[in-house]
Amino acid sequence: MKKSIIPLALILSILFMGGRPNQISFAQKSDTRILKGGIMKIILASSPQVLGYPPEMGPQDLTMSFPALESLMVYSGKHELSPFLCTKVDVEPARLTMTFHLRQGIFFHDGSELTAGVARWVFQQHIDAKKLQYGENIKSIEILDAHTIRLNLLKYNNMLIYSYGIVSMFSKDSFMKNGIDWTRVHCVGTGPFKLVEFKRDSHLHWIKNDNYWRKSSGMPYIDRLEVRFIPDPVVASSIMETGQADLWMIPGAQYQKKMLDRGMRRQVSYSGMSMWLMPNYLRADGKWKNKQLREALEYAIDREAITKALGYGFNVSMNIICPPGAWGYDAGLNRKYDPAKSHRLIAEAGYREPVKISLLTVGAGRDTSTAIKGYLDSAGFQCEIDVADSGRYNNSLHNSGWDDLIFAGSGIDPNYLVTITNWFSPQSRSKIPSWVRPQEFIDLWNQAIATENSQKQEALTGKMVKYIHDEALICPLYMLPTAGIMAPYVHTNYLVNGLQRWNIAEDWMDKH
Repeated sequence: MKKSIIPLALILSILFMGGRPNQISFAQKSDTRILKGGIMKIILASSPQVLGYPPEMGPQDLTMSFPALESLMVYSGKHELSPFLCTKVDVEPARLTMTFHLRQGIFFHDGSELTAGVARWVFQQHIDAKKLQYGENIKSIEILDAHTIRLNLLKYNNMLIYSYGIVSMFSKDSFMKNGIDWTRVHCVGTGPFKLVEFKRDSHLHWIKNDNYWRKSSGMPYIDRLEVRFIPDPVVASSIMETGQADLWMIPGAQYQKKMLDRGMRRQVSYSGMSMWLMPNYLRADGKWKNKQLREALEYAIDREAITKALGYGFNVSMNIICPPGAWGYDAGLNRKYDPAKSHRLIAEAGYREPVKISLLTVGAGRDTSTAIKGYLDSAGFQCEIDVADSGRYNNSLHNSGWDDLIFAGSGIDPNYLVTITNWFSPQSRSKIPSWVRPQEFIDLWNQAIATENSQKQEALTGKMVKYIHDEALICPLYMLPTAGIMAPYVHTNYLVNGLQRWNIAEDWMDKH
């Protein structure tokens, strides 16, 4: 049966400190107050490594490319996936096809047009690089006319649209003329801003695209974006306080509080990171295959105390891996802090105290990891913290695996079935190498992605979340909501769609 995509409305109702006076949930625009032009100055802790070649870009890279790179579909303000560079998408599960109807008259920054041939080439770049989730499900890509492509599929599931729909379009002409090395640091898209200069670990400058395809509505409203990469939060906070920057993207909770106290505003997203501990299930000694030892780990930690002490009122203690309001959330699933029970479970598991463990973390997680160590050392474990640089840490989390325990987190998508698929499924994007996927869990996931019934999807997602809890496969800690700090005159929808999309064409600033 043929259908035009009307995505699932998955509005997550997560409340984060709603009473704070300077906190806003999204930008409101009044055309009579818009300051045309101007420069928005932005602070970000780290630089993208790849800026213009999406098949090699990670989540951080993609976030920084949003002023220039746009995708066929985007997440709307209601967290629904909707057509953007295309006018509609026809999905025919019975025929194993997915057809994208591109908008006409859309041009890249180099003047070349977004056509069906270019879109097919972009998809093939992702497939050849083995970076397109479910790329192996695409049998062939047909050009039906100048602005229509059809993906012929080998297999269909309800997660395909969340992968194929958000593929970023970039210029084939610029790539063919300049090569891949040039493309990695030169972002040529269809978006509201064009690249002026990118210097890794220093700055990133964009200028208004006067030929933007949405210019009839006056967008973009800002003339120029200047991004500075400042890893030191003390320096970043000083720059914000002295008015040298307008927007600070994702500062730590401590500095969010400080900026609020200085009269700044805080914008918070429905999304964020679910922080957790995960054992290495592939250890030669098989230690973490013992469920009682995994349960002891969870009972040993007072997650509410850690959240309160280090979250500055912003973080949310988590009893399971998914946040309140998401598919699968169940307040009744909770292993509350009980060190006596931790001692007992260690003994029942057949281990003699203290059980020696190591905890891999990164610099930003040092304080939390130290707090975790204190609880573990008091509940039958002996924990050694291994603080890795970001390169070694990320390689361990996504490629080589880790020795014992890791302090890490998973993102939160508008649909928690998508989150499970991206992070914990057999076809996850994150590729967590030391994670185990029991067959029962895999069976539930296969059922969930096979059904078109949203109620069944939600119910099966709940069963997967419960399975992870019941088997103590992941030790949940807290949710770190994604937030930005801005000057009072800034109006941005930066976090309306989490980190899935930044519709920066609609951002504006009051006169200041």
